[in-house]
Amino acid sequence: MTLPSDSQSSKFDHFSWTPIAPILMAAFAYAIARYGIWGPVPITHFPAYITNKAIAVFAVGVLALSAYHYVKGQYQCSKAEGRLVWHAALIHSALSLALLTEDYYPAFYAINGMNGNGELAVVFGVLCTYALWQVAHHSGLNHHRFKRLACLLAFLHLLPMSPNWINTSDWYGSMPPLSLISALLTLTALILYWRHRSN
Repeated sequence: MTLPSDSQSSKFDHFSWTPIAPILMAAFAYAIARYGIWGPVPITHFPAYITNKAIAVFAVGVLALSAYHYVKGQYQCSKAEGRLVWHAALIHSALSLALLTEDYYPAFYAINGMNGNGELAVVFGVLCTYALWQVAHHSGLNHHRFKRLACLLAFLHLLPMSPNWINTSDWYGSMPPLSLISALLTLTALILYWRHRSN
């Protein structure tokens, strides 16, 4: 299996902030509306908690965009977006570890400490961050292989949060949880990569 040369890529194959900025703004707007306006999160938790939520969904949004550009033959653009995801994931990981307490994430804790769902989320989150580190430090086919792995690990990282997806009556402002949106985005990226796995 070989990656097509750069000369075969689209003439539009270059990184652009044009689709990135709207994803970032939409992520923050959604996080503020769902958790701050319709939800119970006070303004004092906006700097870290809301930012962390927004950065997380921004990262998977760009990951899905990277997969889209890959299957469109825009390999250099896809690579640049993959490296951007690594930076976003690094910020998300640092904020998540700083906030990882029962007060912020009660669903991840039992009486004697973190429960199984919490530990699975942490393990797959760390593994996904490692895969994205590989994405940032590889080029060619290995870059895209690690990006596919990162998509799978991100999806597995989000699955322990799935109990919050089922009961729609608990959705703040009838807005789906960001973890559900993120899971759908990673699943979309996986499907795109799977359908074009020969490239």
